[in-house]
Amino acid sequence: MNEQEILENMVKIADELNFGLDTNSIKIAKLKSRMDDWKRCPCDKNNTERFCGSDLCKEDTIREGYCHCHCMFKLDSIVKPFKKEK
Repeated sequence: MNEQEILENMVKIADELNFGLDTNSIKIAKLKSRMDDWKRCPCDKNNTERFCGSDLCKEDTIREGYCHCHCMFKLDSIVKPFKKEK
């Protein structure tokens, strides 16, 4: 699977989980394209329980605000800029 296809799958997974996708996901998609199993986490490739959309990554994202690879993030972790009222 190529980088673009992997990135599109990562977007689908993030959408299903109601997470956002960080720009770091582009680098991670490139790394994943070189792996046998694109879903596996390239940052923790020996852990078969950690992959995009896995319970481990969902728990990390909910607890820390980001997944292990810093690709997906909780949408409510975005700080909105303060606007003064006129």
